[in-house]
Amino acid sequence: MSIAPHSRAEGLIARLLSECKDISLCREIMVDLVAECQELDFIRGVLGTFKELGNSSGVNLDEIKGLFAQRLDSIIDSRDNVFIPPEQFRDFWALLDNCSHERVATYLHDLLADNIDTLPDFMNLMVSKSMSSSTGIRYEFSMGEYKHYEPLISVEELHKAVNEYIAKHSKDTLPKSIYLYLEVVEKLNQGIVE
Repeated sequence: MSIAPHSRAEGLIARLLSECKDISLCREIMVDLVAECQELDFIRGVLGTFKELGNSSGVNLDEIKGLFAQRLDSIIDSRDNVFIPPEQFRDFWALLDNCSHERVATYLHDLLADNIDTLPDFMNLMVSKSMSSSTGIRYEFSMGEYKHYEPLISVEELHKAVNEYIAKHSKDTLPKSIYLYLEVVEKLNQGIVE
């Protein structure tokens, strides 16, 4: 689901729920949304928009947020991979916004320890797309984006994980996020700063 329709759907559902006059029905729908919806970031968006709209429905939003927190805790405790399907990294943002950084950092380290093949999916968070008239669309690993995630995984830990990933896979078939990271590291090693 692209981000624009995703945001419109969040807003629509939140608006419908906020205008619902039947408190028990509204609560039931929100509980079902938290329990059943597979896109954690979508739930996060609906709850955030619902709060912004004002809660005229009378539903106890703290209760619903508590249920969402329990679901996220369950995901962290069971080490469920929030990066499945690949490039579904928005769900990781739901963890970051609703759980402590220490808890998310532990989750990320455990996830990588269990399956290093998750690394490219995590690193996709740090790949940015830019447009240039001379080169067209260009992807790059953004150290600026990495700074947001540095509290979760240090540069040394990230580099170690990349080396572990490379040792397990052919260097000829590296995913874009790993390849772009190696490009940045090479430039930094050469003293080239962009």
